[in-house]
Amino acid sequence: MLIGIALESSRHARYWLAACGALFCVAPPLVQALPQALVNGLSRTPFHLSLAGILAGLALATICAFVAPERGIMALALFVTITVVWVVWRVYPELDRQLSGRAAVSMTCLPPTNRSQRYSIDYYVGRNLPDCK
Repeated sequence: MLIGIALESSRHARYWLAACGALFCVAPPLVQALPQALVNGLSRTPFHLSLAGILAGLALATICAFVAPERGIMALALFVTITVVWVVWRVYPELDRQLSGRAAVSMTCLPPTNRSQRYSIDYYVGRNLPDCK
C-alpha cells in the first residue's frame, strides 16, 4: 500500500514500473526450473532465458514506460495474474508428481530416492516401504 502511494507521487513512476516489467523476462525460465530446483537444488539446475520471455518482459517494460502510470500498474497486475495462473497450472502438477508421495501409494518398494522424498512417500503410504532390489 505504501509503495503504491509513493509510486503515485513519484515523478519517475514510469521508470520504476518499466523496471518491474523488465523483471518478467526471468519468469518463464524460473517457472520451468522450479520443479527441478526443488529436487536437485538451485545450483544444479540449468537456467535458460527464452526469446519469448525476453520479448514479453521488454514489451511490458515498454508499455509501462510510455503509458500513464495507472495503466502501467494495470498492465503489471495483468501480467502478475497471468503468471500466477500459469505457475499454478503448469508447475503445481509437476511438483506434486516429483516431490509428493501421493503418487506412490500403490508402490510396493522404493527405488533409490533422497531422504525427504522417502519420508513423504512413507507418510502417504502409511508404512515404511522396503528398498527395491
